[in-house]
Amino acid sequence: MIKYHQGDLFEHLPADKVSVVPHVCNNRNGFGRGFALVVSQKFPVVKEKYHLRPKELGHAYPVKANDNLIIFNMIAQNGYITKNNPVPLDYLVLTKCLRKLHHLVNFIGPDHVKIIAPKFGSALAGGSWPVIEQMINNIFAKEEFNVFVLG
Repeated sequence: MIKYHQGDLFEHLPADKVSVVPHVCNNRNGFGRGFALVVSQKFPVVKEKYHLRPKELGHAYPVKANDNLIIFNMIAQNGYITKNNPVPLDYLVLTKCLRKLHHLVNFIGPDHVKIIAPKFGSALAGGSWPVIEQMINNIFAKEEFNVFVLG
């Protein structure tokens, strides 16, 4: 189900498919650290769209970065990591967002899509990658669809 690769995520984009890159965003309008910083530098339109969209937990939406690339923003991080908020990632909300990603993949057509992702939710959102990995496997298991993760 999940296949791991090393290197720059954006070097693994196929020319013959639509690449969908999911990542976790916070609900505080911050889009300037971690993977979001990389995305905003390469594709400023994604950051612009993030600032224009609702920040309610569970909101997830695609942003077309170019003809073959969609960045899938998932608002699943409640605030920032602090002493009182050591894991701002909301796993239940992330599951909801991943189901929306699954719906998008089926809408485009699984044969025409490649999901390539960072280890979303496990760095600045404080989540556990093994837990997130299991969530991905559970949601995408029925179609035998591969998710490519860099890291």
